[in-house]
Amino acid sequence: DGTTFYISVTKETVKYKNIKRDPRVSIVVDDVLDHHCVIAEGKATIQEENIWDMTGKLVYKYYGQEEGVPYLEQLKKQNRVLIVLKPKELQTRATKPREEGTSTVHK
Repeated sequence: DGTTFYISVTKETVKYKNIKRDPRVSIVVDDVLDHHCVIAEGKATIQEENIWDMTGKLVYKYYGQEEGVPYLEQLKKQNRVLIVLKPKELQTRATKPREEGTSTVHK
C-alpha cells in the first residue's frame, strides 16, 4: 500500500514460526536486471483475522482477476495469516546510477 509490506503465509512455514519467536525482520526487494534494491527493516506483526481483503489484493495484483479468483479460493482452505511490516528503516541501493544521482539511503 506504499507504507506497509504484507506477506501471506501459512502457519506451518518456518517464516511464521520465526516471526512468532522474534518479530525483528528485514525484507529485500531486489531488481536484479537494473541493479537496484530496497531494504526494509522493523518489527513485523502477525494478523490472524480479517486477512482476506488484503490477501485478495495481493493475489489480484500478481495473478489478475481471472486467475486470481480460483487461486484465492484455494488459499482460503489453508491455515493462512498475514505478516505485516511497517518499516522503521528503509534503504535503497544501486550499484549503477539511475538516470539522475546514485544510490540513496533513507532513514
